Amino acid sequence: MNFFSKEGIQFFRTSGFRYRDYIISDFCTDEIEKADNVQIDFPSDDPPLRSWSLRIPIDEFRNRIKGEEKEYPSGILVLPVKTDEFRFVTSVSYSRQSPAAIGTPVAIFSYSNQINRLYMKTGMVSSYIRIKGEEFILVESSIEQGNSGSPLVNATNGKVIGVMADCFLSPYKKHKELKMIIDQNIRILKNATGKWPHGNIDPVQVLTANQYMIKHLARDIYLSSQRNYGVAVPIERVSRYIRNLEHRNQITISHETGIN
Repeated sequence: MNFFSKEGIQFFRTSGFRYRDYIISDFCTDEIEKADNVQIDFPSDDPPLRSWSLRIPIDEFRNRIKGEEKEYPSGILVLPVKTDEFRFVTSVSYSRQSPAAIGTPVAIFSYSNQINRLYMKTGMVSSYIRIKGEEFILVESSIEQGNSGSPLVNATNGKVIGVMADCFLSPYKKHKELKMIIDQNIRILKNATGKWPHGNIDPVQVLTANQYMIKHLARDIYLSSQRNYGVAVPIERVSRYIRNLEHRNQITISHETGIN
């Protein structure tokens, strides 16, 4: 899932997968605030099979999505897609059994900012933790930006057990806090531009340029950073949300049509 600016520059990427008639991914609202459009690609490595792609304006994307941060502390994205829109994409199957035991080997299929091609990482379930009252799967594996939204697969049976999430972890939060501080500094400096010139040089403009450089450097560090752990939202929680969503939709349709 690639996010583009008005200038056509791709600046953010997440991974994802199809579950029934939905695309599941991770959703960091602050990271796509400047997006103009979104392109969702499910490329095929088998030439006879057709790749699937959908490019939509950001407003349409926002109108489609369900399950934002108001539903999940992780910001898991649930994007309804019409069946005929991605009939070439296979839906995953998920484990309906008890949670995977600690030590279970897992695989993560994803893209990243560094690798523009589907690849696999391996790891294991190292623990279960609770954040804001919700249970998450702690995964021991190398994780980088762009892996968020990936399916976490039980390597022993090939079933999806979770969705890799990134938006509430400390690296993202720290980058978000730093970005807010820098943006505030830039706003203050812009109001002071031209008030204290020193010959042909305006020190305020120099400081403003410095803040922009720090902002871009902080972003580059965040996007290229790696860690040896990650967390995943259990897929059963996402499935339960979808069932409740469809149930609410059925009630709404019945109410509008007068069907009991």
